[in-house]
Amino acid sequence: MIIKKSDPMGFCFGVSRAIDIAEKLSNEGEIYCYGSLIHNVDEVERLAKRGVTTVDTLEKNMNLPILIRSHGVGKDVYAFLEENKLTYEDATCPFVKRIHEHVKKFLREGKDIAILGDKNHPEIQGIVSWGEGKIHVLADMQAVKNFHSGPELILLAQTTLKKTFFDEAVEYLSVKTKLQGINTICSATKRRQEAAENLAKEVELMLIVGGKKSSNTKKLYEICKNVNKNTFHIENIAELQVQDIGKYDIIGISAGASTPQWVIDKIVEYLQNET
Repeated sequence: MIIKKSDPMGFCFGVSRAIDIAEKLSNEGEIYCYGSLIHNVDEVERLAKRGVTTVDTLEKNMNLPILIRSHGVGKDVYAFLEENKLTYEDATCPFVKRIHEHVKKFLREGKDIAILGDKNHPEIQGIVSWGEGKIHVLADMQAVKNFHSGPELILLAQTTLKKTFFDEAVEYLSVKTKLQGINTICSATKRRQEAAENLAKEVELMLIVGGKKSSNTKKLYEICKNVNKNTFHIENIAELQVQDIGKYDIIGISAGASTPQWVIDKIVEYLQNET
C-alpha cells in the first residue's frame, strides 16, 4: 500500500493561532470558550482536559476569562462583554475579521451587501450580525439566480467557500448589476482545495480527515469526490477502522484546516500497519 499525503493539509494559520491562545490561557487557569473554538471534536476534547470549557451562552457574572471562537462572533457579543466588564481574549481568525471590516465599511457607505455561504454556520452568523441583519446570505447558485439586488452590489464569500462557486456567482451577477466582487476566501482554503483535488486524481482511494461540522473539510470532500468516486470523509481513526481499505493499493490523505496533526498521524500509522 502506498500512502500519499496532500501538501498543505491540516491546521491553517487562523486555527493554529486560536489553539495557541487557548493553550496559553489554560496554562494560567481554567477558561470558557464561547462556542466551539474550532470544528474538530477531538481537538476540542483535548483542550477541555486542559481546562477549556465550551459554553453556548454568556452570563453577566462569569468569573473566568472568556475566549472568542475562531469563527468570530457578532457585535452584540462584544457589547455584552464590554458592558459587563468581562475578561476576554479574541481568537477570531484574521481572515474572518477582515470580512467584518469590509461589512462595517460598506454598511456605513449604504451599500447593498451579499455573502456566499451557509446561514447556519457560526462564521456567517457573526458576519450577518456586523451587518445589522442587512446582509443577504446566498447558499448556492439557485439562491444567487433568485436574488434581486439593487443597481449596485458588494459580494463577499465565506472564508471556506469553493472558489468555483464564487467565480460562477460573480460571472452571473455581473450581468445583472454593477458588482464589486471581493474574494474573501482565505488563501489556506484555496491551497488546500487545489492540492487535495490534484492528489485525488492520482490515487485509488482518497481520505478527507476532519470534523463533520467543519465547512472547509466538507468542501474538500465535495471537490475530491467530484474527481474520485472513492473519496471518504472520516473524522478520526475510529471511522477509518470500519472502512474496507485493504483492496486499495494507493491511498491519498488530506485534512481540513481544523484537523490536528496528531489525528492525521494516527490515521497514517494505522494505514502503514495495514501494508
